[in-house]
Amino acid sequence: MDGGAPEVRDGQRSFRQLFVQRRGEPFFTRRFRPTKGMLAIADTTWSLARKSQAHRAAQQDFVCFPGDLQPWPDLPDVELVALHGWSASRLKIESLDPEHCIVRLTSVPTFRIGSWYKDERNPYYLENLKAALGKPGQWYLDRPAGTLTYLPLPGETPDDVTVVAPRLEQLVTCRGEPVGPRLVEHVSFRGLTFAHAEWPVPAAGYDVSQGQPALPSAIEVTFGRDIRFERCVVANTGAYGIGLGRGCRECAVVGCLMFDLGGGGVKVGEQLLDRNAAEPVLPVGNVVEDNTILHTGLIHYSANGIWCGVVRGTRIVHNEVAYGPYTGIAVGWCWDPGPSSCGDNLIEANRVHHVMRVVQDGGGIYTLGRQPGTIIRGNLVHDNLPGPFAASPGQCGLYFDEGSSGFLVEDNIQYNVSWSPTKLVQNQNTAADHDIRTNYLGVAPDDANYPRAIAGRAGVEKAFVWPLAAQLRCTPDPIEAMQMTAYPAPRTSFLLDFEDIPVGEFPRRFGRSGTTAEATLGVTDELAASGRRCLRFQDRKGLARTFYPYLNRVGWRVAQGPVALSFDLRRPAADPARLSVELRDYDTAQQADYWAGPSVSFLTDGRVVVGGDTVSTLRPDAWSHVTIRFALGAGAASAWEIEVRLPDGSAAAHRAPYASPKFRQLTGLVMCADGDADGVAYIDNLALEVAE
Repeated sequence: MDGGAPEVRDGQRSFRQLFVQRRGEPFFTRRFRPTKGMLAIADTTWSLARKSQAHRAAQQDFVCFPGDLQPWPDLPDVELVALHGWSASRLKIESLDPEHCIVRLTSVPTFRIGSWYKDERNPYYLENLKAALGKPGQWYLDRPAGTLTYLPLPGETPDDVTVVAPRLEQLVTCRGEPVGPRLVEHVSFRGLTFAHAEWPVPAAGYDVSQGQPALPSAIEVTFGRDIRFERCVVANTGAYGIGLGRGCRECAVVGCLMFDLGGGGVKVGEQLLDRNAAEPVLPVGNVVEDNTILHTGLIHYSANGIWCGVVRGTRIVHNEVAYGPYTGIAVGWCWDPGPSSCGDNLIEANRVHHVMRVVQDGGGIYTLGRQPGTIIRGNLVHDNLPGPFAASPGQCGLYFDEGSSGFLVEDNIQYNVSWSPTKLVQNQNTAADHDIRTNYLGVAPDDANYPRAIAGRAGVEKAFVWPLAAQLRCTPDPIEAMQMTAYPAPRTSFLLDFEDIPVGEFPRRFGRSGTTAEATLGVTDELAASGRRCLRFQDRKGLARTFYPYLNRVGWRVAQGPVALSFDLRRPAADPARLSVELRDYDTAQQADYWAGPSVSFLTDGRVVVGGDTVSTLRPDAWSHVTIRFALGAGAASAWEIEVRLPDGSAAAHRAPYASPKFRQLTGLVMCADGDADGVAYIDNLALEVAE
């Protein structure tokens, strides 16, 4: 089906959602734009990164695998959806360098692309790509041409479907003022349907942290008292459904059906509210009760079914929240146990299931911060299992995250949750001074110990059940059918000549620790064994640890075949740094942190020492070459060999047992300036060769 959209062509209007109703069906359902993926990044670049924690040190570009992205004519209209642990970005592409496979984005995302996921291969997919159009149920808006193409599902014809492209971002707003006659009071909405709200992606893309509470709501109330939404339907939104924001008091969302939501269902509070806010700004005494909230987060994968920020006296009771990409019910917006205005909330008799289906690090019920007087009681939480693109297991039942404290937790049931399935609650960086009583873990309905009296009670009460909910056939999000693209396994072997690494930086996939303004570890252009750059260690006396600063590489595994580590080493005569190099096995260690394999020290007097034996003596102000060789796997000897080649071509070799006889595989490399003195060491042409 094709149709003209001249307003789009003329730049007067655009839309990114489409909803279709078949004749005889009581609801509209979402149709999705064409997608390509699931893809993964190949590498990061050396462009400027945000100065922040490692997972927030984001860059504006990344390296894609050849062929994943092409200079398609509609590239400016393509959205790049990137997953980051507990969040997701919708990014816009500024440019593509096909020769070097570098994708530049229009903005820097909140989280680093190249963090959390194995081998730093963050998954992403492309949406709204005309070249991918071809499956029934897909649609594409050709913005320059002003034409809409919809590929009908089987049985659909132009005569028996109604198609809606939404125009408004918000359908109803009630905006009052804190006090006086402009406070909005005593308004009720009963038995109404609110549907078809747009969400325009910003030109620079959209990326925020968890929960995405900054998103708008189709229905938004601020500074309202006794505003009620009762037995309403809220569907087909671009972001959240109903928002009870700043200054809302004694407002209620009761018995509503919410489905096919771009974001979450209900928000109470707002992201930017001060943690110690007081009335009339603080949301107080609001109610979210007996609502059915299904199929959320169809655009925004970090949205919550029900989200509450800094709020007091909120009742979240007898709701069903199901089929969402992230947390079901979240309360609190402080990441420490310090005082705040959040407390006296009730989360009771809710049924939360089949959430956490896309991202990780959340749960059926999730909390942040200290909330004295808050009760979590009689909730049924089940079937929160990881989706195929989660970075790691992180799908909980009850999850008390950072700063959470002061809760009464009783009579809750949870089963089929993947993260810490044997823990009643998942505590993460919390004070954990909870009163926990008579909860049930891991008991499903077919278990004799299943507490049926509690589970008959959880969820929507009979008077508020929607028969329509059983008839819903929401179109599956395309991500549910995606499979990860097969890429070549990353090579364990590497050769670092440091020529492409900016001065002051250090190699990707390595970590460095113990650096200060005086004790540094990074690339320098002062000198090099070959080329123009090498790696420089600057040690200082009096550091917190004698082994500071150090470089390490972990997160990889070599268990079979010959291995060779080699590098060039030079130290100045005036202030040579002591340097130690050690290869480690972290995986098979039990009581110990690791088992050490080949281990060698380069002392300040020039001696190369293995165990108590001197292998060679290095000359100052000159480059020497070091090679470490050993074998792994069945039948391999528990010994290794080092060869030291001096500038004049002479060489010395030595064979020694591993530092620990339990060393079995290579999973870590550490190079540290481990003397308590000022000193400098230079490394160049660092290479690891393994059989692959």
